[in-house]
Amino acid sequence: RLRGKRGRGTAASDKPPVLGMFERGGRLVLHLCANVQQRSIEPHIQATIGTGSIVNTDEYSIYAR
Repeated sequence: RLRGKRGRGTAASDKPPVLGMFERGGRLVLHLCANVQQRSIEPHIQATIGTGSIVNTDEYSIYAR
């Protein structure tokens, strides 16, 4: 079994968070994030997802505005 810290990591730790987005049948976009707070990941999402897109997550589906 691998040993390491439990829980979420940060960019400064050995477990940086990775945000992944992909198009259905299309390209994959990965971003290393400083942390998992909304203010850190929202700019990556807005730069990648176009207006009017349907966004599917683990929790629900939404329309990007």
